Amino acid sequence: MKAVKDNYRGKKVSVMGFGRSGKACTNLLLNIGAKVFVNDQSLNPQSSTLNPELKFEFGKHSERILDADMIIISPGVSLQHPIILKAKKRNIPVIGELEFASRFIENPIIGITGTNGKTTTAFLIQKILESAGIDTIPCGNMGIPLSSVIAKLKPSTVPILEVSTFQLETVETFRPWIGILLNITPDHLDRHKSFQEYKDLKLKLFSNQTEDDFAILNFDDSVVRTANTRAQKLFFSCKGNSRTAPMIWVKNGNVFYAQDKSFSITELNLKWECLLPDYLAAILVGKILKLPSNLILKGLNSFTGVPHRLEDIGMVEKVRFVNNSMCTNPEAFVSTLHSFKQPVILIAGGKEKKVDITPIARAINKCTKYTVLIGETAPKLSNLLKVQHCSANTMEEAVNLAYAYASPGDTILLSPGFASFDWFRDFSERGEKFKEAVSKLKNK
Repeated sequence: MKAVKDNYRGKKVSVMGFGRSGKACTNLLLNIGAKVFVNDQSLNPQSSTLNPELKFEFGKHSERILDADMIIISPGVSLQHPIILKAKKRNIPVIGELEFASRFIENPIIGITGTNGKTTTAFLIQKILESAGIDTIPCGNMGIPLSSVIAKLKPSTVPILEVSTFQLETVETFRPWIGILLNITPDHLDRHKSFQEYKDLKLKLFSNQTEDDFAILNFDDSVVRTANTRAQKLFFSCKGNSRTAPMIWVKNGNVFYAQDKSFSITELNLKWECLLPDYLAAILVGKILKLPSNLILKGLNSFTGVPHRLEDIGMVEKVRFVNNSMCTNPEAFVSTLHSFKQPVILIAGGKEKKVDITPIARAINKCTKYTVLIGETAPKLSNLLKVQHCSANTMEEAVNLAYAYASPGDTILLSPGFASFDWFRDFSERGEKFKEAVSKLKNK
């Protein structure tokens, strides 16, 4: 650790992007004696609240960033930004917050990526490890930067990292002991040049692994199944196929591990069928750690869910409300709707991400009894729908319209299928606005 700190002491480091990850790595840099310049094009905090050792510039990205020995970018900053392209021409190293922070960690890391299910899987693993008395810290792309937890790590702590393609773009030495790739379907094509680029970035999770590491892979996803890694591969499958590679699979309502029955599905406390792959991946982590089945099951049964991910927020006059604001792509959207046994009243729509939306429209036509459209994509979706639907201009209006159509026993589901940035800061704010609107209904 000391040698790593010495590499940065006295060095000029520019931090580009001063959101959560930018602030976290800035604090770490200052603590190890680096000379830090922070820059953000949109933020303008009171200078009195900033560390007096800090140089800063807000409101624009200027070439002051280039006066540095290294540049650390936040996940929201594209490598195609003109300033970053100039930095590369000048041979100034450019890395991300995750890569930077990981250089200070000697603990074995569990890294999780995939288009869908990352956060849920991270917290399932946390519950399993905690049931065995293992200290863990979930962090990463879920809003807790790795830089912010460095000081909290004990030698025995296992960091559980959710990793996005935006973070994997700048990986150089980051090496998870256990790397998990849940699935790959088109997403973030408003940022990445192509689906191929997006796939290649997901697979970078394994780029620095060795034969001493583990790769947990989804056997049911043809792209994931063929992932190239030097690590020991362990596959999971939801389709009952044990003939070839899966180490853990499901058949006739039972979970089998290495040819032996481990659990029945009913024992897993699995509320939503679409979460089964996440449970299987988490179980494999427990098996790698040689945890007994009773402790794995204890951990899974203590899992109560994650906010904004199929979050049951209660009933109003026998109408159920479910918040799935984190649903931001077609694959997650379709999987979610198919998890409901009866047609739902749906609130959907948001910001376009340059992906094919016809699967979303097909699922709405098949699985809903009424749909309220919101956001930038509402007109485009409306043209594809055959079921009854309307549009709303605010989240509160959407909730009220959905409730007006509902009957006792119905479920009103917020599952947007698109990004949130047209109306909201992020998916969390969107989900909170949904919950606020439902709370107002309860109090009427």
